Amino acid sequence: MMQTCEKTTWLFTGQRNTTETLFENGKIHQAARNKSDRLSVTANCSLVIKKVSVEDVGLYICRQFDASGRDQGSDSNVHLSVVNISEQKNSDETILICSVLTYGGCSHTVKWLNDNKDAENIKINPPQSACSASVSFPTSPHVLTSKRSEVFRCQVKPDSGDMKEFTFRISPLRDKPGENMMSCLQ
Repeated sequence: MMQTCEKTTWLFTGQRNTTETLFENGKIHQAARNKSDRLSVTANCSLVIKKVSVEDVGLYICRQFDASGRDQGSDSNVHLSVVNISEQKNSDETILICSVLTYGGCSHTVKWLNDNKDAENIKINPPQSACSASVSFPTSPHVLTSKRSEVFRCQVKPDSGDMKEFTFRISPLRDKPGENMMSCLQ
C-alpha cells in the first residue's frame, strides 16, 4: 500500500442510511469486518469490491486528507447499483424479472428484448416500475419442445451513461425431458 492511501478514507452509506467507514489510515476499517475479505484498495487508492451483491448497493465516498490531517476539499462520490435477474415459475408460466437496485431514486430505463420474431408465446410486459421489467412465456410446451435456445436481453440505460445489456439464455435439456437450463451472461 502506498503512503498516499494512509490519508484516504472510504465511507459507505447503504440502504439503511447509516454510514460506515470501510477504509482508513491505510487499511480496511474494523467496522467493515463483515466484508473485509471482499474489499481492497489499489496503489492509486481506488476501492475494489469483489463478488458484488445487493448489500453493496449504495453511496461510496472517497475523502482525502493532507499531511496535517485536514480535508483536501470536495469528496468523490460513487453510486453503486446492481442489476438483478430473477426467475419466477408457476406451473404453466415462467417470468423473468430484470431490475436495477439503486441507492436513492432510480434513473434507469429497463427493458427486455427478444430477437425471435416467431415466438408468439413470449410476452414482454410493460415496465412495472422505472427500474424493473419482466418477460413471460409458457413453461411448457414452448421451452420443452424448442430445439434451440431462447435468448432474452435485458437492456439497462441510466439517464446519463452507457447502456448495458445482460443476456439470459434458456436452453432445453435434451437428456432430461421436463427440465430446462437457464444462465445469465453479461
